[in-house]
Amino acid sequence: MGVEARTAVNLSKPAIRGDHADLLEELYVLFLKLWDEHYTSPVFAGDEMIFTLGGNGHLIVFSHLGFGALVEVRTPRGAVDLRPNAELGGVAVAKVDSPEGLPADELLREFLAGIQDYYARGPRLRV
Repeated sequence: MGVEARTAVNLSKPAIRGDHADLLEELYVLFLKLWDEHYTSPVFAGDEMIFTLGGNGHLIVFSHLGFGALVEVRTPRGAVDLRPNAELGGVAVAKVDSPEGLPADELLREFLAGIQDYYARGPRLRV
C-alpha cells in the first residue's frame, strides 16, 4: 500500500517569528487554502515528497514536512526562503535572493498578490 501524499503533508500551523510575521501568517493561511483547492502531486527527492503550487512565476515550493522544513517562495523578481529557526522558536525568513535588491516584505507582498491572481485568472503567457 502506497503513501497517500495529500494527507501525508504536515499542515500544522507553525509558530511564526521574526521580521514580517504578519505577512508570513497571511502566507500560511493562503497556503492552506491553495492546498485544499489546488492539490498537486509530489515529486520524490530521496525520502521527501516535494510539491509546488502556483504559476506565472509565483511559486511556493515545500516538502511533505510543510513549514517544519524549507519553504521556498518565488516571484519573477526574487525569492524568499523560510525555515524553522531554533533561536527564534519558530519559522522565519532565512534568506532573500533578489537581483534587484528587493527586501523580503516586498517580495512576499508580490507573491501573495501574484499567486492569488494566477489562481483567479489562470495561466497567462508572459512576453
